Amino acid sequence: MSNYAYIRILYALIFSILITIALFYLTLEIPYELDKYLHNYYPDIFWEFELREKFLNTIRPYDICL
Repeated sequence: MSNYAYIRILYALIFSILITIALFYLTLEIPYELDKYLHNYYPDIFWEFELREKFLNTIRPYDICL
């Protein structure tokens, strides 16, 4: 094999390693960012039963449509 082939294999290996690291990072980071974003629209109502029931009754029509 020529040096050109080795260089192409090396570039492909480096590119695949970078893609793997980026996907691993995004697998950990996207849920965290999505959680922060959604907390602005959906409050934390786990311990408050009345608010939880009100919220569920509010979104129930969307559930029926889907």
